[in-house]
Amino acid sequence: MTTERDRYAERMMNPPAPLDRKRVLTIAFIAFVVVFFLWQTRSIILYPFYLLVTYVHEMGHGLAAVFTGGRFVSFHVYPNGAGVAYTDGGNQHLILVAGYVGTALFGAMLLYLANRVRRVTLVSYGMAAFSSSLRSFWRFGRLEYDHRNHRLFAIMIGVTAGVGFIALARYGNRTANVLILNTFAFIIGFNVINDFLYLFNNQTIGIDDIPNDAAAMAKLTSTPTASWIILWLMISILMMGIAAIYAL
Repeated sequence: MTTERDRYAERMMNPPAPLDRKRVLTIAFIAFVVVFFLWQTRSIILYPFYLLVTYVHEMGHGLAAVFTGGRFVSFHVYPNGAGVAYTDGGNQHLILVAGYVGTALFGAMLLYLANRVRRVTLVSYGMAAFSSSLRSFWRFGRLEYDHRNHRLFAIMIGVTAGVGFIALARYGNRTANVLILNTFAFIIGFNVINDFLYLFNNQTIGIDDIPNDAAAMAKLTSTPTASWIILWLMISILMMGIAAIYAL
């Protein structure tokens, strides 16, 4: 008698064939059209995704700090979709780059993996692990007690996203996983472009008296803020374009 455990072991030993390219292109096209329509209408449906993109952005700063020898003290996400990360030490240049460019790289990798990995549910599980990994890199410090509600809001976003991606991987079929992952990748792409346009029109605006990433990099390197916005935008578009070509 074949048990559920035996069937699971068989599925792991014999992964399913990848979705045919025509089907992948169709799913990706549907995801793009849906995101494009929702973006034009400023639909409230996108609100949770805005917050998750901010989560990815601030996590990029924190991870860059950790990987360059510094500390990820804390970060906060605000209900309007803005965010701020507090780090201590590390390579300040890479930490600043890891926000916008890191988010674009994340979206590019997600787009590629969602359309190329044979067992796509593993990508969803990976998204769940990333979303829930905040406490693994967060170190207690004085700044952690500032803006407590915004800090808890950030944690709630990560945990909720983690649960959602686990449910998608566990109960969603392959088409649903590919569709949702593509949708999130395209949302990241649209959001990255929108953020750079906002930065270009508001080059000195930040949060909590902290300048935005481009203004901070300009001050650190004594160069024009606009030059960093344009450079990061070009790099981001290049990465997302390459990912789209190889993924689709």
